[in-house]
Amino acid sequence: MAVIVAGCNPFESSFIKTCEAALKDTLLAPSTYRRVVATESRSPIPLELYLAQENKSEAVKKFLRQQNTTATRFVVVFEYDAANAYGTPLRLSAECSYDTTGDDPSSAHEFTVRINGKTKNDRMADAIRRLNQ
Repeated sequence: MAVIVAGCNPFESSFIKTCEAALKDTLLAPSTYRRVVATESRSPIPLELYLAQENKSEAVKKFLRQQNTTATRFVVVFEYDAANAYGTPLRLSAECSYDTTGDDPSSAHEFTVRINGKTKNDRMADAIRRLNQ
């Protein structure tokens, strides 16, 4: 007996699921979100770029450099429909990225992925700044 759940793809990567949860967290009306397409890719990035974005100690940075560690950027580009603040449905796109020294993004979390270049912590800090203006 097979059970099929609408909107659930058992072959979909956990990275796409993590990114989609983080993306929904950015929306004013997440219940209106409907994915159109998600395209996943990966590419190598310079270790120095990775280290510049990460809060690593100097000892860890030195160790990674000595080990000739490689860094990878995992990316999912979403095209989706969602309602704006007025309830009008819009077709939008967003990029979710995650940089790591591993070969797989399984350690990605909603707080560590970047949606359009910003982590959840970045977005919360922006909201606090807007409140204090």
